[in-house]
Amino acid sequence: MKKEKKVEQVELLKGVFGTATATVVTNYEGLKASEMAALRRCFHDVGVNYRVVKNNLARLALKDSAIEGLSEHLVQTIAIATTDDDQTGPAKALAKFYKDNPKIDERLQIVCGTLDNEILNPDQVKRLSDMPGKPELRAQLLGLFNNVPGGFVRLLNAVPGGMVNVLDARRREMEGEAA
Repeated sequence: MKKEKKVEQVELLKGVFGTATATVVTNYEGLKASEMAALRRCFHDVGVNYRVVKNNLARLALKDSAIEGLSEHLVQTIAIATTDDDQTGPAKALAKFYKDNPKIDERLQIVCGTLDNEILNPDQVKRLSDMPGKPELRAQLLGLFNNVPGGFVRLLNAVPGGMVNVLDARRREMEGEAA
């Protein structure tokens, strides 16, 4: 690779690492081309960027960044999944890929990850995949917003409804006395 191309790649990676809120580093050694294509598609479906990187270029891009500690994990043949949107996206996509391809575990390993500039070990990345993502959290929040006013309206309806029941009971009592 020519020097200009390397400089261009380092600048591109600096931008990617600078905006990424979550990353997952994988060792993909031993994957077939078809499996790699399926993995890329899995990441692409959830809006996660997955790219194979040269370790030295990635280390240069990480130098003086908030996640510089990630560079010590860049060994062997690695690819990095990054997102600047849903922080659970890379971990969830990888978990889905593992579920769909159960025998891939030996050939595709999670090296590490980052979440808000903190380095995560492989177990933490796997636990991150179990957390609700942005869409699920939004749905839960909207559900809460809907339940509070609904409960308040039911409470307001209960007062007049109770009053009507008391008046109806009194009416029946008075009709019983008159008869």
